[in-house]
Amino acid sequence: MKPIPAGAPVFARSIEYGSIHFETYKTQTDKGRTIEVGVPVNPKPPAYWCHAHSSLSYHLFGYSVPAESLKLVLEDEYEEVSKKPERGDIVVWWQDEKWKHSARIESAVHHFGSASTDVLVSNKPGLALPLQTRIPIADAIPKDQVGKWVRMGKYFRRKGNDPFFKKPIDEILAWAKQRPAATR
Repeated sequence: MKPIPAGAPVFARSIEYGSIHFETYKTQTDKGRTIEVGVPVNPKPPAYWCHAHSSLSYHLFGYSVPAESLKLVLEDEYEEVSKKPERGDIVVWWQDEKWKHSARIESAVHHFGSASTDVLVSNKPGLALPLQTRIPIADAIPKDQVGKWVRMGKYFRRKGNDPFFKKPIDEILAWAKQRPAATR
């Protein structure tokens, strides 16, 4: 993903979620495809969606990525992996072909000799809810959605070998706090 170009006009629509207002802009994936993103206008507390956390778009550029845009980002910048998730991977859950939630893998302990893996994620469970930094992957699915969403999500790993995306979320958050909001 790329930053929103300087001086870019607000796209054709705005989004309202309760008292939080988002202006939408267009930017691009790393492959140059146009995506729509949302920038919170009155973020108290900081307002962003789960996809903005898992893709790091909020922490890097200050915008949220809706599900439609996340699909393009994952197609262009990530590859699906079927086994052995690693820190920095994204897990996405869906229901009825709609992507409902995503989280970022923080650690994965693979138990050799068995098919089990203990996975901890960082999770943004709601627009204005606080970030959860190291919780079991099973706890990332809202309790009222268990059994409705596909139980196991798909894992995606960033293409290339950029070590930034493999850092623990605490290091990424500390890095993001050091940057002026206008440069994110």
